[in-house]
Amino acid sequence: MFKTILLPLSLTFSSISFAACISVPPEIGDIGPDSQLICTRLEAGFPQKNIVVIDRKIHSPNSISVSVTVEGQSESLGYKLIGADWKLTEPALAGNY
Repeated sequence: MFKTILLPLSLTFSSISFAACISVPPEIGDIGPDSQLICTRLEAGFPQKNIVVIDRKIHSPNSISVSVTVEGQSESLGYKLIGADWKLTEPALAGNY
């Protein structure tokens, strides 16, 4: 009985594919939004897409850019520190984010 139930369930789950966002681990001296937060927001804007947070470039203590790829296409996201929150200021992803 269990074999007939488990087989259809395993086939159902194996046919579902999920995209993933790969974030970079934090390093000493990093500023800006956490890579996992960036991933969460990108996954919401681009469901079922493969996303990779590649690097961050610090322009000043309150301005950074984050390099990402979405389905292999390189993009740059600009963030500024406004109050106590990092706000996206330059969405290079054509308004999809």
